[in-house]
Amino acid sequence: MAQTQLSHIELLNDIRRLRLIRNTTYELSRHTHMNLQNNGFNKKSDFIARCVYNEFCCEAQERAKIDLDGLLADYRNATRFWRSICHTKLAETDAINEMLRCRFDPEHAGRVSPEIRKASERCAHCDVALLLLLSLKILPTYFSKAGDTGPDMLKSDLTRLRDRLIPLYENSPIFRFAPFLQMLYRSHMQRICDGELYTRLDLISFTQEVLANLRNNYSSEALYRANEASSRNKVHPAIEGLWTDAVECGTSVYWNFETLGEDYILTRIHVDTTLHRVTTARYEVLLYDDEDEGHTFTILRQSELEHLCHGEPIREDACLFGFFSFNDGRPDRLGFEFKTNRYDRIPTLFSRLPITTDELYRRTGVGDGWEFCCETGDYEYLHTECLFSSAYIYAECEREEDGKGGFRIVSWYRIPREELLQYADATTTRTRIRHEGRTYLCFIPLNRTFDVTDAGSRAACGIDIVKRIDVRYRTE
Repeated sequence: MAQTQLSHIELLNDIRRLRLIRNTTYELSRHTHMNLQNNGFNKKSDFIARCVYNEFCCEAQERAKIDLDGLLADYRNATRFWRSICHTKLAETDAINEMLRCRFDPEHAGRVSPEIRKASERCAHCDVALLLLLSLKILPTYFSKAGDTGPDMLKSDLTRLRDRLIPLYENSPIFRFAPFLQMLYRSHMQRICDGELYTRLDLISFTQEVLANLRNNYSSEALYRANEASSRNKVHPAIEGLWTDAVECGTSVYWNFETLGEDYILTRIHVDTTLHRVTTARYEVLLYDDEDEGHTFTILRQSELEHLCHGEPIREDACLFGFFSFNDGRPDRLGFEFKTNRYDRIPTLFSRLPITTDELYRRTGVGDGWEFCCETGDYEYLHTECLFSSAYIYAECEREEDGKGGFRIVSWYRIPREELLQYADATTTRTRIRHEGRTYLCFIPLNRTFDVTDAGSRAACGIDIVKRIDVRYRTE
């Protein structure tokens, strides 16, 4: 049924009945200053109905970033599809999960049964978030006589929804756990517990956001687009230098921030003056200023780079997420609020020290005869100049000094511009990493890493080494 075939009065009655804007008719009556208990919006003029409907559309957009007009049409479509399968095996949990996964992972669609694949194709016109919510009976069908809901029921629905969505991450090539889902779940649950306005509209928004994140995890191109968007939000406050935990007193553990391109390396330094040992651990720190979320961070234990270099998913205990705060100028306080986990005892509040790492070592007596060890392994970041043609990317292999204070590149890795590499350009973040005798060339937002250590590993990736770059022009 087309949206224009329903009057504003009919649409308002549907919104009231489905408890999208408020959880009870009483609450909606108070919100609109209208008595909606008996006849709903039936006795309202067309003008009043249109004005109220437009206000509801604005509220849905501002509160949940949802196009209410489109949502109601999608809700009806999803209900019709759900009704066609709700009494069949396709309505079972495993079948719904398989249909959902087919929408995220095209390769998976080739591995499921013909029945599941056909059903997935049939529901291509459906909003899968609404289909999932209908299958869980969290949302009533569009044409049902729904009743009131409230905070306790919404908390239960949100938890059931989280538990149903977590398994969909298990085959993701990047994260086998669900950091985004867990952060979003805690945020939504906190809103309910704090007594904020929360309705089925917010449950729909939650589901749509998680499913969009799943698409990014399964699709290489979607992940690239998401990484590119995130990179534009990176911030780089002046936090380089030595810090300590502002909460713990008399600690022998120090933290040092160093710049790494647009990001940072954070080094944990434990000085043991009894054993004459310095133990370090290194982390990559990425800071963002998101219009909706505010200042957010991602911290990755550097030992996890080995998994990324081998194309393996990131482990849950190696990645940390949350929010950060700092004072203006050259910050002397840096706060971290962890939203998913807090592994490795990274401080929640850093305080800047007025000394360098070298001065710290002098003051604590670090010198000859001391033992140095790094718990996260040895990773060396190498310069990576690149040139781009329509057919190849030429990445720096070897350089030598030119005797004038500069350098010249004497050999290049020649990489075919295939698949996502067609999107790479001079602004694409890239690096070379040397680890345990192997060298890896990484195009970070593309999530593409190549082992370029020897002829065999390069040949497996279609990469060779050239001493010069020939540019040929075709003349008409």
